[in-house]
Amino acid sequence: MTEEIGLATKVLPIVVHPNEILRQVAENVTEFDDELQTLVVDMVTTTVSHDGIGLAAPQVGISKRIIVIVIEDTPLALINPFIVEGKGKVRSKEGCLSIPGYFDDVERFNEITVSYQTSQGEVKESNAKGLLAVVVQHEIDHLNGKMFTDYLSPFKQKRAKDKIKKSVKKLRKLGKQFV
Repeated sequence: MTEEIGLATKVLPIVVHPNEILRQVAENVTEFDDELQTLVVDMVTTTVSHDGIGLAAPQVGISKRIIVIVIEDTPLALINPFIVEGKGKVRSKEGCLSIPGYFDDVERFNEITVSYQTSQGEVKESNAKGLLAVVVQHEIDHLNGKMFTDYLSPFKQKRAKDKIKKSVKKLRKLGKQFV
């Protein structure tokens, strides 16, 4: 997956769990226009600004099937993505911009094949392994109304909710924007 996108100028506020938009199934993107291009670029800027590596449109209050990933300074945009196939399992520590300050281990596929459209509407299918595969799965979960904490025990889910409140307050003092 190598759709590189340009630099952006706008940081969008992050939606924090338990906001209801994070539990909605996002709608397919049907318009591949300048508005989409701007949103993608703003999502990349937002991801980088919050020291993240992935972001789904519902996390910025937009119920559309759009994800961006920034690993090693290479931004990717996947529109209407879905996993075609997954292989192997890996357990790794995950965090989420919508659940600030909380990290826990989640099991995911180690290798995936993902189908998606570019921000210009071109249909592609790519393979991803390791960290990239994990991030794509995490972000696609957001598009389906699922959070990484859904994979955890009820006790750990409660602990995550408690941590969010403290983290958001602390991050707001640092100038980060949250909804």
